[in-house]
Amino acid sequence: MGQLPLRSLTMTSFALRWIGGRRRSVITGLVAGASHPCSIWCFIFSFLQNLSNKILLNAVKEFSPLKLRIGGSLQDKVIYGVDPQQPCTPFVKKKSEMFGFSQGCLPMHRWDELNGFFKKAGAVIIFGLNALNGRVHLPGGSLGGPWNSTNAASFIHYTVNKGYTIHGWELGKSHVPFRFLTS
Repeated sequence: MGQLPLRSLTMTSFALRWIGGRRRSVITGLVAGASHPCSIWCFIFSFLQNLSNKILLNAVKEFSPLKLRIGGSLQDKVIYGVDPQQPCTPFVKKKSEMFGFSQGCLPMHRWDELNGFFKKAGAVIIFGLNALNGRVHLPGGSLGGPWNSTNAASFIHYTVNKGYTIHGWELGKSHVPFRFLTS
């Protein structure tokens, strides 16, 4: 197997195997991506529970400065918990919902923990924002209406005010054709 561009990978649930020691197959998985829509969000909410895990930290440091893209299908179902007065509930598996999951919330205390981990590990973050907030389902399966940017703007302000470095912000996903979105 030839050299892979290790400094610009998309992290997926394949990282679990990398932590387990099968580095080559994991790197391939990181480059190729995963088809499961929950990949990175499930990884963030479940596997990354213990951010003080030295094995995990050293694994990410190994590729420093690794660019981690936090995004994917579920990015469009994430609400950012910037308002402490609003409930912040995690994803729930729900077959009737788009991508098979309910809306989920990223609490700011978790965002703070993740940014501490990213800084310690030397990771560079590219973050995919929810581009569907406020849009409604139209007949025929498309989505329409204006994008409600309020929650994303509050999240970006929070991130900037905390001094977190984000290498790039992504709005929408390149594999979703814009013909399915109408304004």
